[in-house]
Amino acid sequence: MENQSCVPYRGYTIDVRVVTSKTPSLDGPQIRYAVSWSILSFDTGSAPIVSLPEQLNFLSRDAGFRYAERQAKRFIDGCVNDGSAYPSPA
Repeated sequence: MENQSCVPYRGYTIDVRVVTSKTPSLDGPQIRYAVSWSILSFDTGSAPIVSLPEQLNFLSRDAGFRYAERQAKRFIDGCVNDGSAYPSPA
């Protein structure tokens, strides 16, 4: 398991977690990567605002990180544009 924090985005921190697993295939076991992401207030020590696992497996760790970061940013943008889902962090 590997965690990575992304550059702060619109006042929030995005944490991405990648878990490595072996998946059976016709050519034998292959490595796949599952990701989940959490959005936290930029304020340290706060509980996650949302934490979601993705239901996809990726061929590389980097592809999983990029996808999770993009999805988290999309989620934040939707909440900010809606204006009612989450208050903006101080």
